Amino acid sequence: MPADEEEEADARLRFGLFGALVAVALILHQLWWDRFEVPSLHALVILAAVVVLLRPTSVPRVLTMLGLEVVAVARDMPGAGSHTLLLAVCAAAIVADAAWRLVR
Repeated sequence: MPADEEEEADARLRFGLFGALVAVALILHQLWWDRFEVPSLHALVILAAVVVLLRPTSVPRVLTMLGLEVVAVARDMPGAGSHTLLLAVCAAAIVADAAWRLVR
């Protein structure tokens, strides 16, 4: 296997691991703190997290999940916790970077 293909496979694996871990973290956070609120935007975040777990290497799925988390936390403001706000800021940075790379 050429070095470029190995690097690409390694990057895909790391991205998939990141996507899966964030999805699991979002699901567990919802279970631990709020249970499942169906009429909430967080229900869409959980649904997106489950979809990400089906294929964690899918960039559009991970970006959709992160974007929904940003919107859900923004809607919860100013009552969002600091750890939730930290995840939302990181997610917003990732989504903004992806959008910038797409436009560029």
